[in-house]
Amino acid sequence: MHGCHLFQAGCRHRHQRCQRNGRRRPFRDCLPHDGEGDMSSSSHRCAVLIAAAFALAAPAASAQVIDYDTFQQMFGEPVTAAATGKPQRVSQAPVDISIVTHDDILNSGLDNIPDILRFVAGLDVRSYGQGDAAVGIRGLNSALNPNVLVLLDGRQVYSDDYGLTIWSAIPVALSEIQQIEVIKGPNAALYGFNAVSGVINIVTRNPLLVRQDSLVVEAGTQNQALGEAVATVGRPGAWGVRLTATGFDAQQFRSTSPMPDGRVQNGHLALDGRFKLSDRIELDLSGSLGTLRMPYEVDVSNPSRYLNQINSVRGILQADLRRSGLWRLDAYRNEQRTNLDVLGTTFHWRQATNVMALSDLLALGKNHTLRPSLEYRDVSISSLATFEGRLGYRVASGSLMWNWHISPNLSLTNALRIDSLALYRDRPLSDVFDKIAPFRNRDITVPSFNSGLVASLSANDIVRLGAARATRLPSLIDFGLAAEIPQGPITTLRTDVSGDSMVEPTTLDSLDLGYDHRIPAIDGALHASVFANFIHDLIGSPLSSGSLRAEADGYVLQTRNFGSTSNYGTEVTIGGQIAPNLHGKLGYAFNILDNGNGDGADHDAIALNPRQTPQHVVIGGLDYHHGRWSTGFDLRWQSSYEDRTLNAVTGGVISRQIENYVTANLHAAVSIGPHFNLSGIVEQLNASHIIETGGSRAVERRALLSARLSL
Repeated sequence: MHGCHLFQAGCRHRHQRCQRNGRRRPFRDCLPHDGEGDMSSSSHRCAVLIAAAFALAAPAASAQVIDYDTFQQMFGEPVTAAATGKPQRVSQAPVDISIVTHDDILNSGLDNIPDILRFVAGLDVRSYGQGDAAVGIRGLNSALNPNVLVLLDGRQVYSDDYGLTIWSAIPVALSEIQQIEVIKGPNAALYGFNAVSGVINIVTRNPLLVRQDSLVVEAGTQNQALGEAVATVGRPGAWGVRLTATGFDAQQFRSTSPMPDGRVQNGHLALDGRFKLSDRIELDLSGSLGTLRMPYEVDVSNPSRYLNQINSVRGILQADLRRSGLWRLDAYRNEQRTNLDVLGTTFHWRQATNVMALSDLLALGKNHTLRPSLEYRDVSISSLATFEGRLGYRVASGSLMWNWHISPNLSLTNALRIDSLALYRDRPLSDVFDKIAPFRNRDITVPSFNSGLVASLSANDIVRLGAARATRLPSLIDFGLAAEIPQGPITTLRTDVSGDSMVEPTTLDSLDLGYDHRIPAIDGALHASVFANFIHDLIGSPLSSGSLRAEADGYVLQTRNFGSTSNYGTEVTIGGQIAPNLHGKLGYAFNILDNGNGDGADHDAIALNPRQTPQHVVIGGLDYHHGRWSTGFDLRWQSSYEDRTLNAVTGGVISRQIENYVTANLHAAVSIGPHFNLSGIVEQLNASHIIETGGSRAVERRALLSARLSL
């Protein structure tokens, strides 16, 4: 079985080593030899890890409770279930995955997820203000990036209304994150629509395994105040409940637009309970509620005021039915209410997402694993003023993943998924919008696939070859926005902003070749990959499409497709221990976007602009630990690129050159006793202001001081 293969590989790589007489010995040498008495403490630890490895080999135990910390210690690298639904070493996953661990997050000194992801090779992070960031994977980034599917413990936090992720609205405290899994490249065969350029899955710590009671307070420039409180109750291995509360308040970065700057304020409560009903049945119940209020920039940097109220509820039932596999029933509901004041007009709507999924993880003999899955999804948005009623779609999906261990050093993973969507509206459009783009109920059925071949060339060398197809749906705004912008904000005439129910989904075909080399001398690794993406039927949302046309009584902004394009790139990273107590990393990413095949006017659109992504990005970092003290330095340089912004005179989309820039962060921390920690960070040490986007706000330097109490 796959877990056994992982264990054998772990022994072969000697990622878990024990100490005797100052010498490092292979994992097997930690076991007592004939004639030895009781196990030493080192031998006992090794035995525990051996038991954990065989737990990994059992589909039931591994899929219900993954002890990430133990497996990472054993294999010398993180373990993930993000690629196939079952746990495996990152280097042996059939897709390109980068992992940001719990320790990486705490050591960074940073206080939000986009700033942490900024230092992951292959990611493009653009800050439009405090709490307002766009994260792209391998190009195709923009103010609203619809191509990256973002999840929290596998639950979608990507918002279907605008097709974006509001990072500051995700109900999670950094201190409770186990790891952030970044899948580079499409993975729609496992996750469905919108997992196009990649997937980011935020995995929280399991209260069944980890008892966390902590308090974090932070203060800094921009009159910033942050607080996090996490409390856990339960009986280890039987049940655990974690309660999380967070709050944030800060002055928004200064804007050059007439929109008042205001403050960024958000807070949330989250509850996560996990219960072992028996040795083979586990029940997970969770829920959250939160509020976000901030000055915000949408589409092509349109300044706005944004208010978001969001809540979720979820239940997961897992049962090991022995020979029939590990069954998992997952059901959740996300609901949010949005008020968006943009260009002098208030848009408001209510969105609901209901999902139910059933899957089975089944081992067939020693070399084959299957994961069939069924999913039903109902997504709707309603507003008389903004959508002229209720608009939505229902999706029925079926998928099958097959993992085949051809030999101890060669594995093949194939996954196929079919999604069938039915688009609907509860009432006819008014004459004005029916004339612009008549709404039609329609059905869309699309396939997606992932295929990955992984070969272990030696104890330290792994090669991966992958191919995939994924589909990005038009957002609900793309499908059916029906709103009027009065005379004045854009032009001297009225402007109607319209979706189009007949806009086509975007498809992406991808090829990927990756190589991982373990470097024992520095306890580190080298990772390299090359990729090619071929994208068809790109979508421009109404306010960012650049499709402004004159009518008799005003103007029309409308959703439209833009044809095709492609992008190519490579990523190289290396990291490890370069001196006692000193760790370093260095990464480089290259990305180039083709001109595409649209007409001349289309080349001015966001979707086809070949200069919309920095071609060159370099990241680096050093971390030094000595006793109670630690300090670190992180640096990121990127080449110039072109962003898009709105021309307030014509209503059209225009280019803005963003020059190359460097971001340098310096952080330090000290432990005061076993439970208390003080840390500080200066972000953007090298510049007081950096223009990162075509928006109205330059990113300002921040200096933060935080205190953490852990019990």
